[in-house]
Formats: sequence, C-alpha cells, structure tokens
Amino acid sequence: PQGPRGPAAAQVYAFADQFDPMLCHLARSVDAAGGWLHVLGLRDGKESKLPGGDLFKESSSTLSNEPWHFADKSVMLKKHFFLLRAIRQLPANTTVVFVDAFDVLFQRSLEDLVAIYERIAAPLAEANGIWPVIYGGEVNCWPFPHRGRIRVPHRDRGKGNSS
Repeated sequence: PQGPRGPAAAQVYAFADQFDPMLCHLARSVDAAGGWLHVLGLRDGKESKLPGGDLFKESSSTLSNEPWHFADKSVMLKKHFFLLRAIRQLPANTTVVFVDAFDVLFQRSLEDLVAIYERIAAPLAEANGIWPVIYGGEVNCWPFPHRGRIRVPHRDRGKGNSS
C-alpha cells in the first residue's frame, strides 16, 4: 500500500465516530512519518451496532464518579470490528498500527517504527514462526479504575538494569 511518498512501511488506522480537530494533527503527523491515516467510523461509527447488541450505561462496571467521556460505551469494542473489516483487505504480513484518534502524534518515521517492531518481535518470530501482535498502552486505562501500582523495571544509564 502507498504512502505520500511511495510505498508505506506500515498502515496507520484510528477510529473516530465524530470529528475532532486532533484528527487533523494526527493525520499530519502520520503524513510526515511517511504514511496515510485511515480514519474508521466517521461516516457510520455512531449508527453501527455490535453483533450481540450494544452496551448501555446501566450495565457499566465503571464507578459512578468515573463517567465515560462518550455516551456509547460500545465504541470500545466497535472500533476493533471496524479495524478487522479494514485490514481484511490488506496483503498478508502488512504492518498495521492502530492508534487513538485524538491524543496521538507520530514523532518518528514509520520506517523507524517497523524497524523497532522487527527488533522486538524477531526472537518470537524465529522461535514460533509467527510474527506477534504487540500492544502498547497506559498502565491506567481510563475509564477503568486502576488503584494499584505496577512495578516497571527501568534502565539507568551506566548502571545496567534496576527496578
């Protein structure tokens, strides 16, 4: 698949069922990184329904003091169905990047992103013969409460690994 200056190293997708100016910033950063942003859901995201029916506010497991920032909680699942529909049409082994639509900006090229993915995933691919899916995200996934702490090892320069 093509990017703005030839073949794209990866295909970048985001789901948004309404317009927000941040989509423009995301699209521009993806363009600068060497790709096109594929926005899913703008035309039909609000009207679409989940295969088993949508969720309703009454069935939420969130606390009353942690309201959702959108009325349709089903969007948390819908976006994955939209992505599945979109990537079915891609050639096998295409690198796909799925990001939040309103709070992400690319700061490095898609070529760098793919090279880092390949460096991280290569040992698993060599051992299992399958390139893995890698998820990245925040420890606290709003709106789901997170009250504990997760110890994350880090590396201090010149001191090796520490935690």
